[in-house]
Amino acid sequence: MATVISQEESRRAFSGRYRLLELVGEGSNGRVYVAEDLTLRRRVALKIVLGDPVEDEQFRQRFAHEMRATSALSHPRVLPVYDWGLDPQPYTVTEYLTGGSLAEIMASGHRLTPSQALMVGLEAARALVNIHAGGRAHLGLGPSSILFDSVGRPYISDLGLAAALGAVSQQPDDPTTADPALAAAEADEDRSDADTGTGDAATDAAQADAGIGEAETHAAQADADAVGAEDDEPQADADADDVSAETDESQADVDAVSVSSEGADGDAAEEDSEASGDSERQASAPAALPESYSADEQVQDVRDLALVLCEAVTGERVLTDADDSAMMSAGPLGPLAAVLGRAAAEDPAEPMEAAGLAQELLRVAGLLPRPDPLPLTTHEMPAAVTGTVPINGSASFEQVGPSVAERSVIPLDDAPRRRWPGILLAAAVVLGGAVAGVWAWIGSG
Repeated sequence: MATVISQEESRRAFSGRYRLLELVGEGSNGRVYVAEDLTLRRRVALKIVLGDPVEDEQFRQRFAHEMRATSALSHPRVLPVYDWGLDPQPYTVTEYLTGGSLAEIMASGHRLTPSQALMVGLEAARALVNIHAGGRAHLGLGPSSILFDSVGRPYISDLGLAAALGAVSQQPDDPTTADPALAAAEADEDRSDADTGTGDAATDAAQADAGIGEAETHAAQADADAVGAEDDEPQADADADDVSAETDESQADVDAVSVSSEGADGDAAEEDSEASGDSERQASAPAALPESYSADEQVQDVRDLALVLCEAVTGERVLTDADDSAMMSAGPLGPLAAVLGRAAAEDPAEPMEAAGLAQELLRVAGLLPRPDPLPLTTHEMPAAVTGTVPINGSASFEQVGPSVAERSVIPLDDAPRRRWPGILLAAAVVLGGAVAGVWAWIGSG
């Protein structure tokens, strides 16, 4: 139900362009207002996205990407995006439809007949065909995403919003993966431990070499004592020189090990620096944005639509007795049961695409009576706010005439029926002319 907002809110121009009039919907992810576009002077629906994701940089990038793609999409049953922005909060601007949503119809206690569900499903499936042909997917199709104009024509809304919100919820929960700096710190600690082990091993090797050198020195000294006085002084000097040379060689081995250890530490430090730089670049790089969605994601849209139609008729978002077509046809869904059962199957042998669902719905349309008008929860177009100070020199205004949606094209399934009056009139004119000609010929004879 629409809620009149306060005078303080109505005086504030959101994003410097939109004057808020009424709060018409609120959910876990945002609020929907009827607003005045002070630049183009028309009524619009303004949806402001709220919650924790709005401050997430990945959400803001994905939101901008999705809104650009949605703004370029044109189909009579996809609610067009007039404007969008990120400041002061992420928001979208669309046409304001006064027929409410399928969720409001269900919340009021009404249930659709199979004929009404077929009409809604057929138009929604045709819209999905166009969405999927452009490589897109809705990823959040539900009763609140199907809106109606004043005469009950359905429109798919919120295209791209669910994908942007889902991009935030799919971020990894592992803190070492989510925080590159933390991952780099742990990698540095592991390398430090490895370097310490390498240094200890090098020290042990140096000590072993020193021990060998000392043992050789003692052996040389013992040989010198055994020879005694009969050895001449030059020979003793030569032995001393040999011992000194061996000692110098051992010291050289120790120095070489030390230099090797320092080189290893330098290489490890350089690797740590490179890893830290890579982590910083990865953290600052923008998230990859999808060029198109997978076939599985598009099939999920079809499955969601089938479950929404089932819930609109039965009140439950589940199909029972899916293996027994006769039992399903005898239930509240009637001939729709078999079609929706195949479309909503979890792991079918042949997944149903949007075009296939539209064809199946057309096939069973002849088995159902013409649908009655939908029990819409119609919202009145709000009047201009009185007693407010004009913003940027723009006074309030009254919108005159039907909305864009009310002037939209005739639904495809109604087009053949609308041609029959003209065909019958032309046939009557031709037949009348023929009869008049025959009558004149008889009279002249």
